[in-house]
Amino acid sequence: MSSNFSRVMCFDMEMCCWEDKRQLGEILSIGLVELDLTTGQTHREAHYYVKPVRDRVSPFCEELTGITQRMVERQGRPLQDVITTITKGFGARRPYVAWGDDAAYLARECRKHGFTSPFHLSVDAGLLYRIKKRSSENVGLSQALQRAGAEFEGSAHNALVDAKNLATLIVRAELL
Repeated sequence: MSSNFSRVMCFDMEMCCWEDKRQLGEILSIGLVELDLTTGQTHREAHYYVKPVRDRVSPFCEELTGITQRMVERQGRPLQDVITTITKGFGARRPYVAWGDDAAYLARECRKHGFTSPFHLSVDAGLLYRIKKRSSENVGLSQALQRAGAEFEGSAHNALVDAKNLATLIVRAELL
């Protein structure tokens, strides 16, 4: 598949988390939305549950994300299988854009599982936003959307919903 820089993949991930805010755990879900930068329209989208190997979904994480242990046990697949499906369906030679350092986190998790992340072209939209605004203030996706004159649609901490809202922000704030 050839590189196509007129379209980017907006993505988000949800990870195991705990109330005491200790380090984030394994990836639980990945949401993706293809954004056409020329038209500002979104196209294909996908959502995948990932079955963690070491971590369990905590009550705090379940409350925050809506993801249950039962969901990841029944619908989840190993991380490598999910990444292979994403690569086959959406390609790896295109920019993947996330709010924050999700691509770096994904790369670390892939290494832990013994393979390499294919998302070599990745962009931190949060950093782009701060550069564009000439501000070191770290704001969340919802606040950035509001400042761009758009409302956050759906429930936060849902990987697909967050990816869709990121696509909206990229268009409204002209980040790319």
